[in-house]
Amino acid sequence: MTSLLAHEAIDFAKRSGAQIVEAYPLINEPKKYRTLGESFLGFATTFERLGFKQASDRSRVRNIMRLDLRLGGVPAGPYST
Repeated sequence: MTSLLAHEAIDFAKRSGAQIVEAYPLINEPKKYRTLGESFLGFATTFERLGFKQASDRSRVRNIMRLDLRLGGVPAGPYST
């Protein structure tokens, strides 16, 4: 679900002329159980697969990740043709 929503947000940002999209996902430690309340912004690995790069490391749990739309190369969404 996170990947689908992120693709839609990226598409909307592109159509609106945005140059950068930011996300604030959770960095999940191996074998660490997370509750729905903790993970509602998604996991860093999902955004990494979409081409986002870590832009800050101020927290061990949640950091800023950015996708520079000027560089292109965002993977096709699950319902792309």
